[in-house]
Parts: sequence; structure tokens; C-alpha cells
Amino acid sequence: MVAVLEREEREHRGGGRPHEQEAVAVGHEVAQARDGADLAGWVPYVRAASEAGMVGALADWFAVTALFRHPLGLPIPHTALIKRKKDQIGDQLGGFIEENFMVPALIEERATALELPRRMSTWFADPANAERAAAKVRGARLGNVQVVSVQAGGKILRRVRLGPLKDAAEADALTPKLRALGLGEVKVSIDN
Repeated sequence: MVAVLEREEREHRGGGRPHEQEAVAVGHEVAQARDGADLAGWVPYVRAASEAGMVGALADWFAVTALFRHPLGLPIPHTALIKRKKDQIGDQLGGFIEENFMVPALIEERATALELPRRMSTWFADPANAERAAAKVRGARLGNVQVVSVQAGGKILRRVRLGPLKDAAEADALTPKLRALGLGEVKVSIDN
């Protein structure tokens, strides 16, 4: 995808930045030919910056092009690396993700930092949120749904209650259906 974007950008701009820098350099040459020694003192700095810009633009073009193919069709060593080594790059990238992001201790640390129990209880403290969750459950037609208020930790929370259910097996059967509604982690508790 990057190669396609790079090609489209180059075709769209007719070569891109090097031409813009060339125009500045040509402008400098014209000014120097016209004004000679009377050229303003800052103009050579503009030319130097223009030349540096041309070199930088060509180096950028070469570097990006060389990653995906042989520049100018020449089989220059160490070019077309992505094409030749895509499997190796994929294996290394997968290993990096596995070793640095999929580590159980890191996932546990991040999950703990999310403070999901506190967030959920705060979310359910708002009656409107509990009613939205209840409306989703009602829409799935899983049974009788009601929002009940309970006091926990000095706060009034709302619970979305589904039931009555016959037994724990029925509650276990409903749990995946409730999770599929996108309500987050579903905690099933049995009230007598």
C-alpha cells in the first residue's frame, strides 16, 4: 500500500519536491545573471537551502523506492528488501508483538489499570445507563427484564435483572447471549 501511495504521489506531483527545489535554484541563477555582484546577501542562502532540498528529496525518493523495488530498474544490492524478505519481516514482526504486547503479565497490568469494576459501577450508578442496557436486553427477548436499585459501597447502583430463571443452568445458557449484546462482562448472580 505504501508503494502505491508513493507512486500516486510522484505521478500526481510530477516528481514531487525536487522540481520545486529546482525552480528555486533556476530562479537564483536568473537573479545572479541579471544582478551579478549586486545580488542580495541572503539569496545564496536560499540557493544552498534549495540544493539541500533537492538532495534530500532525491534521497527520500530513493530510500522509499528502494524498500519496495529496484530504483530505475537497476538491480542495486540491498534494494527491493520488502519484496524479497516479506516472510522474514512478518515472522519478526509477529515475534515482536508476541514478546512485547501479548505477555500475560503486561495484559494483566493493563487490564488492572483500566479499573473496570469501578468504571462499571460508576456507569451503573447513572439510571439512564442502566435503562439503556435493559433496553438492549429487552430487545433480545431473553425474558422478563427490570432495573432494580441496590446500595453498595455507599452508592446506589442499578442492576439489570433478568428473570426469574428456573436454575443456574438456565443462567449459564443466557450468559453468552448477554455478552453477545456488547454489554461487557456479564456477572450472573442468583437472588432467592
